[in-house]
Amino acid sequence: MAPWGKAPNACAHAAYYAMHFVAVAALFRSGGVGKHKSVPKSHEHVLRHYIKLAEASTSPIKESAMMLNRALNLRLESDYFINDQGVWDSGMHGASKNEAAEMTAEARKLLNAWMAVWKQ
Repeated sequence: MAPWGKAPNACAHAAYYAMHFVAVAALFRSGGVGKHKSVPKSHEHVLRHYIKLAEASTSPIKESAMMLNRALNLRLESDYFINDQGVWDSGMHGASKNEAAEMTAEARKLLNAWMAVWKQ
């Protein structure tokens, strides 16, 4: 998280996108999806295909699908105040400092896990 700790929503946003692009890279590295062997454009479809890829892997990658899903939900809450049911909620306040710090740590963990796989 930012050292000054005053932008938890921005940190949650950046952590999600870091995780999203690692998932995109993992899908590409695994051969892509569909008849064109590419990666879907929508975040939901990337998540859906990444879940399948992660579930076929070993730990800690196996758990990373859940991390990516949580990060997406936190980003939607932080950026748009959309709750877990996909509904805009004016009472939401976005990410807390702790949630943002946790997501940042999870993003690092996800990247490190895949880097270890890709080095093999």
